[in-house]
Amino acid sequence: DLRWLGLKWNENIIYQSQRSKIYAEKLKILWDIGLLYICSCSRKDIANALSAPHNKNPIIGPDGHVYPGTCRYKKIKKTFEYSKNHALRLDMVKAWDHLNCEYLIFLEAQKFFPIKNKKQIVTREEAIKKIGDVVLSRNNLAASYHLSVVIDDAAQNINNVARGEDLFEATKIHTILYALFN
Repeated sequence: DLRWLGLKWNENIIYQSQRSKIYAEKLKILWDIGLLYICSCSRKDIANALSAPHNKNPIIGPDGHVYPGTCRYKKIKKTFEYSKNHALRLDMVKAWDHLNCEYLIFLEAQKFFPIKNKKQIVTREEAIKKIGDVVLSRNNLAASYHLSVVIDDAAQNINNVARGEDLFEATKIHTILYALFN
C-alpha cells in the first residue's frame, strides 16, 4: 500500500511477529516493578461482571469497557514466565503512583493542514476511572497493540504519529506507557 501511494521509507520494516522477545523484556520491566498483574478473566467473564445489577452504567473507555478489577487483588505470587497462559494487565493506580504526577500532556494535531497543535491532557483520575487496567499482553506473552506500538515507535525514534479518529482516545494509554518506559 505504501508503494502504491508513492511513499518510501529509509529503514527496514519492523514486523511485530519478530519482536516477541523485545516485548517480553519490556513486560518484565513492568512486572518487576509491580505494575502488572495476571488476569484470567475472559471477555465473557468481564461482560457478565459488568451486567450485574449493581453495575448500572459501565464505563466505556478507549479499550472497550473499563475492566472491573476482578483479578487485581488476587494474591498470585508467581514468576513472570508463569503468566504465559493469562493476560497481563497494567495496574493503573500503581502506574500513576510510579509516575508520581497528576497528569500527562500530549499534542494533538488538527485534522487539516497546516498543522496546528493543541495540548491534550490525561489526568490520573481519568486514567484510573475512564481507562482502567488495560491488557498489555494476551496469551503466550503476545503483546497488545498498545504495548507494541509504543515500543516499536520508540525503537524507530518516531515522535509524530498519524492515526484515525477511532484511535484518538487510545493515545492516552500510549502516553502513559511512554512515560512509564521513560
